[in-house]
Amino acid sequence: EGITGFTKACERIHAARRQANAHSWSSAIVLAASLAVTWSSPACRQFETKPLRNPMQHDLAEGAAVPVDGLWPQPQGAGLGIAVDHDVVDHYRLDR
Repeated sequence: EGITGFTKACERIHAARRQANAHSWSSAIVLAASLAVTWSSPACRQFETKPLRNPMQHDLAEGAAVPVDGLWPQPQGAGLGIAVDHDVVDHYRLDR
């Protein structure tokens, strides 16, 4: 269901006066999408992600958010606020 599905779930959770928490364990793209929903919903109060460095999280996209003093900044720029590095995509392609 992606961003739309999670946004709808957050609306229902907020209406029920409960808390939702997004998390991102895979890539800078998922991180950007999850942060966009987190910042747009009053139901979301914390964000979970892995602390380990990896290329899909740290090299895949320019402009990917990085926590500052333990807090995640709001996304900046158009769309999700990132620019995918297609050289990194080509490097890790499995269909070659």
